[in-house]
Amino acid sequence: NNNNNNNDIKSGGINAGVVAGGEVSCNEVGDDNDSEMNSGGSTSENENDDNGHDEDFIITEIGCGVGNTVLPLLELNPHFSLSNGDNDATETKLKSLRKKKKKRLVIWGLDFSPVAVELMKQDERFINASTKANCRARAQVWDITSTHPKDIISTNTMTVTSSLTTSSTITSPAKEISNENNIQQQYVESHCLESSSNISLLLFVLSAISPDKMPRAAKNVAASLKPGGILLLRDYGRYDEAQIKLATCRNKCLSDNFYVKHDGTRCYYFTTEDIECLFGRKRKKKEVDGVLSGNCTGNCVQVDEDVEEEGAGLEVLELKYVQRVYKNHADDATRRRVWVQARFRKPYNSSDS
Repeated sequence: NNNNNNNDIKSGGINAGVVAGGEVSCNEVGDDNDSEMNSGGSTSENENDDNGHDEDFIITEIGCGVGNTVLPLLELNPHFSLSNGDNDATETKLKSLRKKKKKRLVIWGLDFSPVAVELMKQDERFINASTKANCRARAQVWDITSTHPKDIISTNTMTVTSSLTTSSTITSPAKEISNENNIQQQYVESHCLESSSNISLLLFVLSAISPDKMPRAAKNVAASLKPGGILLLRDYGRYDEAQIKLATCRNKCLSDNFYVKHDGTRCYYFTTEDIECLFGRKRKKKEVDGVLSGNCTGNCVQVDEDVEEEGAGLEVLELKYVQRVYKNHADDATRRRVWVQARFRKPYNSSDS
């Protein structure tokens, strides 16, 4: 589901400026020997301070494919703190952050393809992060057009080795193995996706879905966010050069602004209003079966003026077009791309339906 066009968002880590946008900023405030979260440095899974972490900070990628974003995120320092973006923070403030806002980075990888998810789970980085006592990697197959996140459950089996004289705080072991000095216990840990994500990524995924299924998909994606959670979205924009080329080809238009590409994949080209109507609080006329006037042929759609579709109810933080011009110097070809980019926030008083 991913595309080379999203490299400036998916560069092997989370860009704090994109994620934050003045709302949330992730800065390392641990010991001097710790690497910064945003530096892309790896750290040992067992590193932690004496006080542990307060709670999980969950990043979810929807349409993760084989893990090109999930796996590099798992290499980051798993322990970090949230700041308010104050670059002039005093040592006293930093010490306060260390004590009060310590977080642990947890990554969900979700995709429509069982094959892609299985390949990601076989990667050594995913295995190391999902089988230790502090499971940080979760993966599951998810069709966002039909399944509510309350039905998406990730199950991890972890092994904990403890001394015979040490009591364990984890209950219900699935299996126990003893030797002279230690006890190894295996536990099954389950996590539900619903209202769990601090940040959800939806990058070049929605455009492959039929327009009539997009409203339900948007609501399911929004339901994965916890109150105050952020959705980061980028997808194809209206009048992208690829759309203009497809519009000149016969039998490529499936419906208004919805095409089948030469490789058989489908693609919808959005306006910013389309995105706001799907994920925000605006209402949009619902599309129903029929024939749309214009140059589109086949089973197109028309608008029923009497029917409206509600959006997912998220707050709009950013919504804009991104335009890029690429030039191939070998053949002197120029490509003009148009994408839509958005940040939404789930209201703190939100209740999912």
